[in-house]
Amino acid sequence: MNTSRSARSFPFVPEPARRRCAASGACALAIVVSFVLALVGACAPNPADTMNNPTAAAQLDSTPMPLDPTAPVIVEGWWSNGRQLLHLADDGAYQLWSGTNRFDEPHQNGRWSRLNYKALMLEPYGIRVREQTRCELDRNGSEVRLLIPGLDSMVRFEAAPGGMEERMLGLWKGPGGTLLISSDGRYRAEAPAGAGASPGSPIALAGHAGRWIVDRSTLLLLPDSPTVPPVLLALEAHGEKSIRLRAGDGAYHRVPVP
Repeated sequence: MNTSRSARSFPFVPEPARRRCAASGACALAIVVSFVLALVGACAPNPADTMNNPTAAAQLDSTPMPLDPTAPVIVEGWWSNGRQLLHLADDGAYQLWSGTNRFDEPHQNGRWSRLNYKALMLEPYGIRVREQTRCELDRNGSEVRLLIPGLDSMVRFEAAPGGMEERMLGLWKGPGGTLLISSDGRYRAEAPAGAGASPGSPIALAGHAGRWIVDRSTLLLLPDSPTVPPVLLALEAHGEKSIRLRAGDGAYHRVPVP
């Protein structure tokens, strides 16, 4: 009875033959699995070839980082977008102007800090509630941009954008003595030793000092002393690139600072 049931399970196949068939099937399956694994291994990319092949490497990662974390870009200095101006000082202070003239009153003063290789923080002074603005750094080709929320992107300059005020800086000498104009908005005038006050001289008083501003084609001196009236000097072209100052006592020319 057991033999007939076994024969119905494997019709027309004797018992020894069934064992040989099962063994042959297992061998065939093992051969197929080995072949598939070998085929997959042959198709997989070689890591060494990928490293030496830019095209293969690009297939693994086609999104390069815009900024290099191992070489942070320099952010100290002047930034502008043609409408606003920003100065990040080495001591952690910053100034933001609503225009591009650094001799105007800054729109905002504060302190800045570097967060990481691609971000910095601006924190303005004079605000009761602490306010911080995160600014991102980005690269557009070879140009690094500073992204300040609410403003157009800025690019960095080695020096502040030039203007007429820049041409005023330095030491000027004329009939009434010398006039030193500094980049901090201050000036100091010195009359020649032993010289008395002459009518119309802008520096007739020794130790004459105060603030200066440029108003169109005029240099305006605003003395610290309330007893000294403001002084106006006209800006005149002198040659193709030079200018001179014209006062009531004559012309003043720029000279090297000793």
